[in-house]
Amino acid sequence: MRVPISWLREYAPIPAPADAQEVGRRLTAAGLEVEAVEQVGHDIRGVIVAQVITVEELTEFKKPIRYCRVAVSEAELTADPATLTGVICGAANFKPGDRVAFATVGAVLPGGFEITAAKKYDRISQGMICAVDELAIGEDHSGILILPPDTPLGVDFVEYAGLRDDVLDITVTPDRGYAVSIRGVARELATAYQVPYTDPASTFVPGEDASGLPEDDHPGRAGADPGQAPWPAAIDDPTACDRFVLREVRGFDPGAPTPLWMQVRLARCGMRSISLAVDVTNYLMIELGQPLHAFDRSKLSGPIVVRRARPGETLVTLDHVTRSLYPDDILITDDSGPISMAGTMGGLATEIDDASADIVIEGAHFSDTGTAKMSRRHRLHTEASYRFERGVDRELPPRATARAAVWSLQLSAMTRTRAPAGRSARRPRTVSSICPSSSWAGTRITVRGNGSGLAPSDRASGHSAASTSISRTAAGSSSNAPPDSKMISNSSRMGFFRPQIHPVRGASATGVSCARWPSPIRLSPARPARRAHATGPSSTCCGRWPASAWSPTTRASAGSPRAPGGRASMAQSPSSEAWRRCCSSP
Repeated sequence: MRVPISWLREYAPIPAPADAQEVGRRLTAAGLEVEAVEQVGHDIRGVIVAQVITVEELTEFKKPIRYCRVAVSEAELTADPATLTGVICGAANFKPGDRVAFATVGAVLPGGFEITAAKKYDRISQGMICAVDELAIGEDHSGILILPPDTPLGVDFVEYAGLRDDVLDITVTPDRGYAVSIRGVARELATAYQVPYTDPASTFVPGEDASGLPEDDHPGRAGADPGQAPWPAAIDDPTACDRFVLREVRGFDPGAPTPLWMQVRLARCGMRSISLAVDVTNYLMIELGQPLHAFDRSKLSGPIVVRRARPGETLVTLDHVTRSLYPDDILITDDSGPISMAGTMGGLATEIDDASADIVIEGAHFSDTGTAKMSRRHRLHTEASYRFERGVDRELPPRATARAAVWSLQLSAMTRTRAPAGRSARRPRTVSSICPSSSWAGTRITVRGNGSGLAPSDRASGHSAASTSISRTAAGSSSNAPPDSKMISNSSRMGFFRPQIHPVRGASATGVSCARWPSPIRLSPARPARRAHATGPSSTCCGRWPASAWSPTTRASAGSPRAPGGRASMAQSPSSEAWRRCCSSP
């Protein structure tokens, strides 16, 4: 796993400047295998923010060639275009007025490539307008990188975009699944440096908060709009999945670009930017360790059910491979059949595309052994299966899906102030969810005006299924948005929206809008669970073990280091042996 140190420092504020080699040594001493420390972006210089003033099409050549004049300061915006810097460019995805990353003469790009003035196509080109792959923040070379219109002219692009960083390459062993995330590595780093730790799973962003469900918002009430009902969910096999969460995002702008800060961080972690909806789920998977998947709501039919595969079933996955399914495979299905290999890869039939205005975000806690065996059977190893087979926190799906839904709407609202051509604007409305079991509390998520919203963070129990829906309209269309819905920038150097993190005080992040089964604990007689002893038998034991058997000696030995003989000292305790016999019986 590739981990940028700048990302870790958001949750573990180690002293600055941080020595990357020392950080690697301390994490290795803590038990994480840091294979390498890589400096990225340190070799880039001379790239600034410029604005395209004029574009001249050179039609006498076989391929599209454009000769552009660019301004590199506010003063040059009103100057004679003939006096401005000229540059040849072969891309066609920009227009006059766009702001771009411009490599001046003498600039150095990744790999030591130096920019010089040269005569090309009968013109003098004094620099280069850069694409994302030329700046090592992606693989796309189909067009140049377009920056937000409020990006300050003339600033150092490397500083503005935060390209300089140190990246740790960590090998995560199978017993440390928590470390396949920024959340887990930051916790170890905070412990190593003895600094305060902020858990990203216990924070919220503007628009994400807990809320109750007013009775008059009940989607099942008389006269309620059937379109407001959330997408139904169910678990058919609790051995395959014991928690399953769905959240709907309605009114999403499929053409909204992924913000630059997110593209940079994904690239530093070795992932390419695909689309805003997919990038948000990948970003949260890296940060929290919870894999997520987004479905196109218009391509779903009937309730979504988690179950095992049936004889003869097949699925065309996102890599365009038709896979014959095995009876033990864990699937996410609807009325049409399998739509995803749970915890491994989604199906092609329900993927997000350029027309996906309504999406359903899925988060779940799948069986680690079931996911591992399925990925090996199909020889299909993905970022999601890598995490699930090492174990994922069971309490993360409600929190991660809530944040993914809010971020998707907030970030798409930043670039959409009116309905796109051919699609009417949607009126503001509240879409609520109610779970069929009376033991569940209801939740409401509202997104209105400039993209504010509410996300659930309540604890509940029971055996029921439900999902949550959220909706929004065009940005700025509502004047009564709540105070906390204001778009706040957490990074002045980037100059554009990035959700600000606030700590939650006394909040519980377990969620209510999910299908949930209890997680049974079964202990092997050969390997007693030492951590279970540390909290006493009442938390994990079957209940048949008498309280008198929980002796002070066993309590002390439960947390002690292993004995010189190589076995845990607690295993020598008569009380521990009695406990093993009790809990290992049927």
